[in-house]
Amino acid sequence: MRADVAAGSEVYVRLDGGEQVLKEGDMFIADARGVLSSILYGPDYRTRIRPETQQVLFTVYAPPGIEAGAVRHHLETIRD
Repeated sequence: MRADVAAGSEVYVRLDGGEQVLKEGDMFIADARGVLSSILYGPDYRTRIRPETQQVLFTVYAPPGIEAGAVRHHLETIRD
């Protein structure tokens, strides 16, 4: 898995089934098969949570200037 900044040519399928080209400069995460989520457009369709899902990964994007404590609090809120 990797986090990256979009060049503007990356494409994925959004949760609503529509194709999305990432905007240049958008932050995103991807695996070997493609984009999983971007800040501007959200999560992908391929890795959505389904009834048979047994493991999940919640991600939080935190650009420079966001304190670690704020990120920790956000993740703890999701967990709880």
